[in-house]
Amino acid sequence: MNKIKVISLFLIVLLFASCANNNLQTNSTIIPTTQKNTLISKANKGDIQAMIELNRVYLFPETKEGLELYNKWYPLVLKSNNTEDIMEFYPIFTKYEKMFINADEKYENILETAVDLGSQKALYILSSHLIRNKQYDKLKKISGKIIKEKNQDKLITLHNIYLFSRQKDEAKKIEKLIKKTNKEYFHSLSLNDKLFYTHLIYLHPREKGLEYNEIIKDTINSNDPKLISGMANVLFDDARWYRAKAYLEKAVKLNDKDSLAHFNLANEYKIIDTSKHKYKEQIIFHLTEAALLDNYKATEQLLEIFVKEKNTQAYFDLKQKILKLNESKRALADFYYKQNRITEGDTLLNELAQKNNSQAIISLARSYKSKNFNPEKDALIDKWKNFVLNSDQVYLKEMLKPYLVYREDIEFKNKIIQKQIENNNITVLKELAKNTKFSTNIEKDEAIPYLQKAASFGDVESKYLLANKYNYYDKKESKKRIAIYNELIKQGDIKAYKELGTAYSYAPSGNTKEDVNKSLYYYKKAYENGDKSALEDIIVYYICPDCPTYNQEQGEIYINKAIEDKNANLLYRLGGTYKIGKIVKRDKKKAIKYYKKASELGSSGAYSALEDIYQNEKEGKNWYEKVVPKKVQTYEDLLNESSKKNTKKNGK
Repeated sequence: MNKIKVISLFLIVLLFASCANNNLQTNSTIIPTTQKNTLISKANKGDIQAMIELNRVYLFPETKEGLELYNKWYPLVLKSNNTEDIMEFYPIFTKYEKMFINADEKYENILETAVDLGSQKALYILSSHLIRNKQYDKLKKISGKIIKEKNQDKLITLHNIYLFSRQKDEAKKIEKLIKKTNKEYFHSLSLNDKLFYTHLIYLHPREKGLEYNEIIKDTINSNDPKLISGMANVLFDDARWYRAKAYLEKAVKLNDKDSLAHFNLANEYKIIDTSKHKYKEQIIFHLTEAALLDNYKATEQLLEIFVKEKNTQAYFDLKQKILKLNESKRALADFYYKQNRITEGDTLLNELAQKNNSQAIISLARSYKSKNFNPEKDALIDKWKNFVLNSDQVYLKEMLKPYLVYREDIEFKNKIIQKQIENNNITVLKELAKNTKFSTNIEKDEAIPYLQKAASFGDVESKYLLANKYNYYDKKESKKRIAIYNELIKQGDIKAYKELGTAYSYAPSGNTKEDVNKSLYYYKKAYENGDKSALEDIIVYYICPDCPTYNQEQGEIYINKAIEDKNANLLYRLGGTYKIGKIVKRDKKKAIKYYKKASELGSSGAYSALEDIYQNEKEGKNWYEKVVPKKVQTYEDLLNESSKKNTKKNGK
């Protein structure tokens, strides 16, 4: 067996990294006691966990203060030597990346830092991003660095990335350098990368071969409860429940304090217990263990069982123990509500809320006042609504807002929004701007101040949104749009070059030669600074005979750049331009030329376009059989899939 063949699916495991449906659990909901200033002080010293906590509790970088500090902390993240911290931080940056100058570059740098520290997951994510954005030069640089390092783990991951993206020649070059087996590769990974890697087994459960079976065995023999539980999730998703059960049994033996493992094991027993009583004892045991370890879901299920069986003694025994807990106690409160024991439920939630349980606070604050006279209940609701409104734990406001949907909630919801505006919440300002329909100038005028305020706090996305609200064809508004793009360029944002090029191409002065030259200039600046999407605009300006910038020689130079960039989609569209003759004069030979280049780079649309041009000509058949890999589709098969009109013409 090819030593790396069995791991060729490593590339797509990211898509399945969160596909374990049986491991749901309510996380701890205690409001952190660490003060914001203390966390900021830690973050200023490079503590990434403090940055993450500031996002979770205070929604940094959604506020003006948070955005300023996250811009300040970005270089500190790049200096970190902790791979796990970086990989935990990068999803936060991904979520808010539009807020930052040159977000893509920063995103890539964060992942590249993790790659340098040995994260295979980061290498996959980064390489996939570069391929998706046609940044082959940067991928080649990373590839060259890995080849020079001779790091076997990175070489195997890189090989698979090339294989998945159909760059077989590059994959073959890497393959010659690989000496490690799949099993050795797996053992050398970090725990996080192992958990990431094991999900590939879910993809092809019955086509693995000996090395996969060895990995499965090695996992259960590893005595690592986290790794064993991770493999159990994969087996569960593959409907291999008995084997998953065995793995979870081993995991809870190794760590009997893992509430999630107990909970998942109980549910495994439920699935395989077709007789409905064979594993009853085990189900109750593991649910109880999980409940006593403060697992909300386990407590909820256990109480349902006791009600169904009318097991009074078991209920009282459990109740006495979980009243001292947090999440399990909240599950008991919700159980009381289901039993219509409202006062008892309120009492428990109020006790939890007093101890800073965020879910309990939100449950009470979102309650509705009774139509009947109940001053105690009304006072309790008002107490926790006001707590949320005035709390500096800003995430509580975001937790409550989705529940404020009825007419009687509007006034209080507006109070929360006003509070968020006072706290310079950029996200809220953008939401308010986006929620206006812009169907009239009045609504547009109402939205623009929100975007102006958010933009003044340094939010890049708000600046682009604001620019888009100004009309291209209105002279005054066009100047405002151009001014915003020029400001972004001064700040170093590469994306603004292309936007400025587009603004000049729609200039209200009527596309004068000066406007067109400015437009081309900024498109070229965009491309020179790494924005590959501007290349098509440059080519169009040069090949368009009616444009003042027409220059066929320059057009060829930039078309060759598209070929160098392996930009199949651009070449496919270029072929279509010459085929249709909308911008340029129709030219069948050039259409065929660029369709061929596009198809060689993997454009499926180019195959169909060539079939339409060639139909059943001998030249077309020879070309197709040369370019298209065997066992994919014969030329005749391709013709058979054409339209009825072409089918009749071909005599098939």
